[in-house]
Amino acid sequence: MSIATGTGQTYYAIGGVANAGVLWTEPNGYQASASAEDPHVAAWLAAGHEPAAAAPPTPNEQFAAAIAAGCRIVSTGTPAIDGAYGIQPQDEINYSGLQAGIFAGAPWIGGIRDIAGVKHAMSVAEATAVFTAILGYVEAWREWLANGGVGPQPAQPVMIA
Repeated sequence: MSIATGTGQTYYAIGGVANAGVLWTEPNGYQASASAEDPHVAAWLAAGHEPAAAAPPTPNEQFAAAIAAGCRIVSTGTPAIDGAYGIQPQDEINYSGLQAGIFAGAPWIGGIRDIAGVKHAMSVAEATAVFTAILGYVEAWREWLANGGVGPQPAQPVMIA
């Protein structure tokens, strides 16, 4: 659903509020956005045009946003390890490698950094709980996406002991 002007531009509301701003698509596919204070947008709105509602994000877009946001861990037993941890593919590789090192008896590095760069000191058992929770959360998102984005999305925060 969209509203096209005589110039071939298609306008969409940003954030679901028509006068907060608009995103438009030119006939060549170029997209741009501006606030309602922009003179061109203000004139278009003053002429009685209403931006169409923006399309909801696709399952792939929702998955990508969730991965970019990270996984919030809340520990009922050790609040010091609460944080939002990265879940990009490289993060998963890092966590798996650290866990493999733990299982192999390598010395533990003492903690991991959250997505803000804050290092959270934790024991081997706590790290294992965090890694397990993170990897389970990511797998739940992959399962949701594999099912076509149908059903409830994995919940945040992920609670651990």
